[in-house]
Amino acid sequence: MSLDVVVNCAAWTAVDAAEEQEAQALRVNGTGAANLAAACAHLVQVSTDYVFAGDQPGGYAEDDEPAPANAYGRTKLAGERAALSLPGTGYVVRTAWLYGAHVPNFVRTMITKARAGSPARAVTDQWGQPTWSLDVAEQIAALIQAGAQPGSACGAYPVEHR
Repeated sequence: MSLDVVVNCAAWTAVDAAEEQEAQALRVNGTGAANLAAACAHLVQVSTDYVFAGDQPGGYAEDDEPAPANAYGRTKLAGERAALSLPGTGYVVRTAWLYGAHVPNFVRTMITKARAGSPARAVTDQWGQPTWSLDVAEQIAALIQAGAQPGSACGAYPVEHR
């Protein structure tokens, strides 16, 4: 059975835990994507800025060569490669700092702390732009509806993480 378009939103997203459990993260982020790529006509693989090392001044463009600096990035890159392994069938959409209405995330944490008058503590060696999950979903739908050419990574943004 072949499905027309599958958007793979399933992922191991525990960045720090991936360092200690890389094999498990790879099964979800890499092998899972490979299984989906083999089962559908088109796969939209949701990926991450962590496929880059995060040390390039000015950030990255979608066609820059990935070079992950950690286990999470390596496993997400495996998913990207799986999605693009069957020519003309896969898309990669890279996002960063996702947040949504109903799940724990950095934006929600900062808002909650501000409303409570609590101090907001965060690392100072990472920069990014929070991305609302609904915006990503709408853009993926537009990508599919436009009949965009498969085979490329989408999403240029400045990114630095160390």
